[in-house]
Amino acid sequence: MTKICPLCGASNPDNAKFCHKCGTPLTEGTVICKVCGAKNPDSAEFCKVCGSPLKPITRLIKGRYRLVRMIGQGGFGSTYLATDELLFGRKVVLKEFLERKKGPSIITKEGMILARLNHPLIPKIHGFFEDRGKVYLAQDFIDGKNLRVIIETKGKLPEDEVVKILKDILDTLNYLQTQDPPLVHRDIKPENIILSGGRAYLVDFGAVKELSPEALKHKTIIYTKGYVSPEQRRGEPSLSSDLFSLGIVTMEMLTALSPSRFVDKTTKKINYSILSTFRQEFIEFVIKMTSVDTTKRFGNAGEALADLEIVEKMATLRKFTLPLTQSGNITEEQYNSILKTAEKLGIPREKAKLVVEEIKKTTSTGKSSKLSVADKKSKTHSKTFRKKLVSVLDKVKAEPVEMI
Repeated sequence: MTKICPLCGASNPDNAKFCHKCGTPLTEGTVICKVCGAKNPDSAEFCKVCGSPLKPITRLIKGRYRLVRMIGQGGFGSTYLATDELLFGRKVVLKEFLERKKGPSIITKEGMILARLNHPLIPKIHGFFEDRGKVYLAQDFIDGKNLRVIIETKGKLPEDEVVKILKDILDTLNYLQTQDPPLVHRDIKPENIILSGGRAYLVDFGAVKELSPEALKHKTIIYTKGYVSPEQRRGEPSLSSDLFSLGIVTMEMLTALSPSRFVDKTTKKINYSILSTFRQEFIEFVIKMTSVDTTKRFGNAGEALADLEIVEKMATLRKFTLPLTQSGNITEEQYNSILKTAEKLGIPREKAKLVVEEIKKTTSTGKSSKLSVADKKSKTHSKTFRKKLVSVLDKVKAEPVEMI
């Protein structure tokens, strides 16, 4: 750690009180982070850029938690990676609340809400306590990368990976919404989704709210710009508000574009044309997630999850049907076999027809795209096709998706 003289720019030892070159007092000097090289105020304990400690951390919070680095800072306070010295250095997340922003009673209520949650993709609470006049929340540390980092380093994510992430988050939201009273997260954004071990975890419940008659009497307008639904912006969140935010995150995952690039600042309308290269059923799913009109949006996470599962099954049907079809027009027997197999998978007939039409276009030889009823293929060949298709789809299981 080095102090930079504000007058001459000379480097000085971190314990220097005066610049060794010009003699200027260094009480208002700058501290250079040894990890990333960023300049920080002399009074800072952690680097504002990378979160690394700028001074040796000796104090234990509550006699057991040692801060390692800062991992986030917002309107509610700061979040740190810490080690629990009473549990052999186990890593935990320690959230320090700013009481001037949230009264003690509100903080306590939030802790009580989090403490009762028990879902595999929500970090578990270890403790909720006060230390030297500050309020802290300790919970599981998820060792992974958040979506913001992944999108910035990897770019666009493949559709199958996006679907896998969505299924995990929608399952978590469905759990929250089936609590009594229902809960809304109110801060769905890439920073609050962490990928670890092939699963997507939802973190940071600092804005969580109960949808009870009593709680709804008190309007609290909390949101992150670019991801908030119109009704939440008014302080009137509903079960579908988190879905809107997750839909915006989905578009960001698919395109690697920030919301400011596809949401008009004035009209607030979303430019869905950036999704034109994706499967039609997936585009329709995203549009329904992000509808400004709540009556056209999914009513809750359970509905969205059920629809997403159909989208996933359609991808499976398409994946294993296309290689089994012959080049040129699809025969009537093949057409019926695909529809029957789709029915077995639980895909509505009208949606299965979308897959068939897409395959017809893909395999077309440039002649008529209509079904060839007078196809020369024998019934034996058609039965063989049906058996292959049913056999492949009966055996297929959800394939693991590797997520960074």
